[in-house]
Amino acid sequence: LYVGNVFFSDDPLGYIGDHLRELPAILIGGVLVALVSTLMGLGRPGDSRDFARNVLIAFLPAVVLGLLAHDFIKRVLFSPTVVGWAFILGGIAILLVERYRPEARISNTESMPVATAAKIGLFQCLAMIPGTSRSGATIVGALLLGVTREAATEFSFFLAIPTLFAATIYSLYKERALLSAADVPKLKLKWAFNLGPVTSGRGQPAMAGGRIFFGTLAGDVYAVDTASGCI
Repeated sequence: LYVGNVFFSDDPLGYIGDHLRELPAILIGGVLVALVSTLMGLGRPGDSRDFARNVLIAFLPAVVLGLLAHDFIKRVLFSPTVVGWAFILGGIAILLVERYRPEARISNTESMPVATAAKIGLFQCLAMIPGTSRSGATIVGALLLGVTREAATEFSFFLAIPTLFAATIYSLYKERALLSAADVPKLKLKWAFNLGPVTSGRGQPAMAGGRIFFGTLAGDVYAVDTASGCI
């Protein structure tokens, strides 16, 4: 969904093209933090090999489809039309599932049947369509398969770790010609923005007109110039 947001907002300004290649590098830091945090939390009581097995099984469909369809997705599906329809149809799907979802019968991720985990993995593949939320696709799929909201949300979070990490590494490998080892020492911080007493931002940033828009937990919304870092 994040890729879809950036793509959709930038298109009217003529930004479509090579700037999207920079996105995996921007995301990898956050993915690594999430990976480390998740590994540190896997020791909580109640975890089992069944949990790891279910995450792995749900992860595999995205690996297979991603390797087979990566070039097609980048070449054909990255368009404002696809993203727009994905937003609309995704929203409709969420509303329908909220209203007509079946009664939940699976209350935790450890006891989830292997077949259910595999089917959730297939739902996750829908997120390869630009503009489709990965977490939304997996949670909606889990709800349709009889998983409780709490277990569906937890499973979607843990499934994101290997999925986003693998996608980031693969994209960086595919675009490795854009950055060589000799370029790394030349990298430097362009600017930093101080949020003052607020310790964190909130939500996903949006880019338009040479500015980046984001909110904070204090309820403030900032529009920062991408070139200078000034408001």
